[in-house]
Amino acid sequence: MFWTLYSYAYDAIWDSPVSTALAQRIAEMVGATSSVVSIGCGTGLCVQRLDPNTVVGVDISRSMLRRALSSGRIGRGVVADAKETTLTAGCAVAVVVANVLHLHPDPVGVLAEGLRLLCPGGRLVLSWPTDTADVNTVAATQRALGWGRSRTLSALTVSTVVGVLGLGCRVTRRRSEDLEGMIQRGAQALSLETVEEGLVVGLQHILVLQRKCDRAEG
Repeated sequence: MFWTLYSYAYDAIWDSPVSTALAQRIAEMVGATSSVVSIGCGTGLCVQRLDPNTVVGVDISRSMLRRALSSGRIGRGVVADAKETTLTAGCAVAVVVANVLHLHPDPVGVLAEGLRLLCPGGRLVLSWPTDTADVNTVAATQRALGWGRSRTLSALTVSTVVGVLGLGCRVTRRRSEDLEGMIQRGAQALSLETVEEGLVVGLQHILVLQRKCDRAEG
């Protein structure tokens, strides 16, 4: 229910300079490829800089997927949970998991599913918000990146309402510090190693993982 309601407001909040910056960084890390799976794709903002014909979006919300498809950000949509996508193993050269792990009850399970979907040599691209990325910090960054005052205030108001709804629906956000520890342990258990990591506009962690054996062979 929450995600259906959120889908109506999602682009009003997040079709923004911050999302564009993240999408650009993701596109740089994915590179030119013929097959990408975006797990928990939402409305597709985080893969908007990729060729939509190469992107399969997976989301638990049909409403989110409809918007991702109608906006032309993905080529195909699959309704499924992030840890059980139902897609064929080894079907993707890159798997993007953007702004999902801090909300999903089983982030390590999502990592394992992403790894299952990767072909040999494929990349797992992850992003999640920093602990300082609250509504006011995000709003200030949007202004600094070019949004006007009225547009920023509108997004801030909608975001605050959505946050209240999320509390009512028991949607909780995992702290970045806790999530990083879970990702580190999960990556070790799954024999993944870091290819690249960094921050995007000070609000988003970004991390690229690959199988250790694939890195060795490369």
